[in-house]
Parts: sequence; C-alpha cells; structure tokens
Amino acid sequence: MEQLSTHAEESKKLSIIGYLTWIGFAIALIKGDLKDDYFRFHINQSLMIHLAGMAGFFVPVVGLVFSMISLVFWIVALCGAIKGEKRKVPLISDIELLN
Repeated sequence: MEQLSTHAEESKKLSIIGYLTWIGFAIALIKGDLKDDYFRFHINQSLMIHLAGMAGFFVPVVGLVFSMISLVFWIVALCGAIKGEKRKVPLISDIELLN
C-alpha cells in the first residue's frame, strides 16, 4: 500500500465515485484529470474491476465465483480510495487501459 503524500480533495472524491457504478465511473472519467497520477490509478483500477464483474455476469459456469472475486477486489480498492491510498488489487492493478 502506497500512502499518498499530497493530492487534491476533488481527485479523491472522483476516485471514490468512479468505483460506485458504471454511471459513477463515467462521471469521474468526464470530470477527472487523467494527468493526476492518483486519479488515473484509481480510474484504471475501477474500469478493470467493472469489466471483470461484467465478464463474470456473462460467463454462466464460473460467473458466480468470478463475480465474488470482483466484489472483493472492489471493496479493497474502494477502501483504499476512501483512505487516500493507492491500494493495488491482484491481477488488475498492473493493467492500464486509460493513459
């Protein structure tokens, strides 16, 4: 867990909103600044968690397990954003779709 030294309160709020739903993600993406390292970290991670949850929804055999793992990742990442930390979740944090 990497503690942030300084970051804007707005960036923190938008990072939290980005985890809540797809609509929250869209709002955060539109209003946020991708040049901000803290925001970009959380918005990328949020996107990956949302996509993983969606993939779990469409795969009937392992969908329940996949969705449960996605839920755990979501809780861990959301708690990190609330605390102002860059808390990486396994397998997802290293993938960057938004630069």
